Amino acid sequence: MAWQTLEKGAEDKILSFVSAEPEVNLFMTGDLLNFGIDQKHVRFHSYEKNGVIAGLLLRYMKRNYVFYTRDSAFPFAEAADLIRKDNPTLKGVSLSGKSEAVRPLLPYLSPLKLEETMMARCNHLKQEPVCPQEARVCLLTRKEEFQAFYALEHQIVEFASSDHGEKDQVDSLLADQKRGAICVGVYVGDTLVAVASTTADTSLSSMLVGVCTHPDYRQKGYASLAVSTLLKNRFEKGEKFVCLFYDNPLAGRIYHALGFEDVASYAILN
Repeated sequence: MAWQTLEKGAEDKILSFVSAEPEVNLFMTGDLLNFGIDQKHVRFHSYEKNGVIAGLLLRYMKRNYVFYTRDSAFPFAEAADLIRKDNPTLKGVSLSGKSEAVRPLLPYLSPLKLEETMMARCNHLKQEPVCPQEARVCLLTRKEEFQAFYALEHQIVEFASSDHGEKDQVDSLLADQKRGAICVGVYVGDTLVAVASTTADTSLSSMLVGVCTHPDYRQKGYASLAVSTLLKNRFEKGEKFVCLFYDNPLAGRIYHALGFEDVASYAILN
């Protein structure tokens, strides 16, 4: 029983293991299918018992990790050691996954702090998007539109606190678009008032991210319009489900009304 770095050819083995809980492993599946096991951007480590995977640790880029196991007796300290081997100080490290798998790592990864949120899944759209007369909905595809997206997010406290700068944000949106992601915008006149986008897109699923509304245009249904338009697009594309995270009860009620159902608690150490 030991950790090993997986090579090309192990894709089916990985997908079989994570398929037991496809929602909480959406990022693993998305990175594997979009990037492959290239060892530079995406690296998978597996811990095996009798030739069967018992745990997976994904490293994306240099400091982003996703961990998954269904074994409550897993040697969590060994998983933490593997992360520390890459990043001894843990500076800038982010680790995420199903709460039941990530929470036991916390004692071994100080000074990282635990944040938990709810993951929800939508299999079908309950409400068809209805666009008010004063608004228009469109897919954002151009650099200047993504710059407007960034400017909108920058007005929201929750997003501004994790700001990586306009260039990085716009480059990330453009790169995601090349991998099949979409970004839906709602305009009132020339003002972008609400947005919703996807990431980790595959033929099976995607993650809904970046949902926000301009402070001056809240409680008018514009965010719901952006999300429902996005869901309609993804299901027409053939995706089976779309996931999201939320930690705001009011937002949860809005998402539930659109067709989302809670799946599991999801944790982030950073």
